[in-house]
Amino acid sequence: PEGIEKGEPVADGSTFVVYKNFDAAVNSTFAPTVQFLLLFDQSVRGLAKGAPVEFRGIQIGRVVGISLDYNPVREDRRIPVLIEIDPALLRAETRERLKDPEYQFMGNAVSRGMRATLKTGSLLTGAKFVDLDYHVDPPHAEIFMTGEYSTLPTVSSGFDQLEAKVNVILDKIAALPLDETMTKINALADESTKTAEDARATLKEIEATAASMRKTLDDPAFRDLPGDLKATLASLEKSVSSVGPDGAIQGDLLRTLDELRFALRSISSMSTTIGEKPSSLLWGKDSSGNPKPKAPRR
Repeated sequence: PEGIEKGEPVADGSTFVVYKNFDAAVNSTFAPTVQFLLLFDQSVRGLAKGAPVEFRGIQIGRVVGISLDYNPVREDRRIPVLIEIDPALLRAETRERLKDPEYQFMGNAVSRGMRATLKTGSLLTGAKFVDLDYHVDPPHAEIFMTGEYSTLPTVSSGFDQLEAKVNVILDKIAALPLDETMTKINALADESTKTAEDARATLKEIEATAASMRKTLDDPAFRDLPGDLKATLASLEKSVSSVGPDGAIQGDLLRTLDELRFALRSISSMSTTIGEKPSSLLWGKDSSGNPKPKAPRR
């Protein structure tokens, strides 16, 4: 074929294995000897029987079957996937030298972080495959038995984790009271419109007031107002001065008060005299000391 270099001549009597089809020829490159069960939490849509099981891009096995019958625990909602792998392809050992059980080797690999993951092989077709690889600090897990099958621990792929996070976010968005929020936003918009109209009306009033003030300031009568105020202040100062300690008004007030005090003392003295001698209203105050005639006895 074009693009392929010629090989060495074939000796007489050489035999060759002829495979039924291309897939059979590809699968002949490894000899799966160990079966494991995988339990996946996510959908296995796109994973089919015969799908490859890979370790960092190298096919080390294939999917044998996908069936709920592999798991006798009916309450378990995880999807069972049965795979078979060739452990010899995971380490530098020949199949003839694999004296220890392959399960023990896989148990050691699991303890070091090996986990099974579903990955997408083609975005166009959605075909998936099983990927075995070592993960950093995964949750502790061991190989355990599910029915008659040894079960390898699984983890969700990064894409599945991202999808789960997106679904959680979408669920939260769907749970938001969007209708109520939109109603409040519309009400706030209406209130903002009314506030803007009120602000415009206030600005117009301010402009009118400013115009009135400018007109008042430009009025000649307003310019003469400082002189009038000055004259009024001078008159007020003069009035206050007349009421001051040395003012004429205060002197008149003091003299009037003295006369009132003198009159009050006179009235008080007269009241005392009348109280003691009512006859003083007729005879006046006795100041001579002469005896007064007495009325005849009856």
